[in-house]
Amino acid sequence: MFLAATRPNVEEGLVRMNRLPNDKVYVVPYLLFTGVLMNDLQKMLDDWSDETEKEFILCDYLGFDDQLISVLGTRVQEVLDENVRVNCDTCSFRVRIDERSAQSS
Repeated sequence: MFLAATRPNVEEGLVRMNRLPNDKVYVVPYLLFTGVLMNDLQKMLDDWSDETEKEFILCDYLGFDDQLISVLGTRVQEVLDENVRVNCDTCSFRVRIDERSAQSS
């Protein structure tokens, strides 16, 4: 579930979770800090718990870790070097479209 523009959004995710046979749903937010989003999420889960037979439990936010500084520094340097590579770029199963076309013909 995602809080922003990506899908499934929180509402869609909760609908899916509500269809499952379990009694409890744990929501682990990948957020660095608490605040408005955590408060909104808690309110939404409280409402769902009140309206359904399931218990929706909000876990602690991810928080900050010193290793994030190193990761962010690496990402900034990649941008400055114009060498941004996502995981898909290094995947051994990735092939160029023209190679795939040649293999299928």
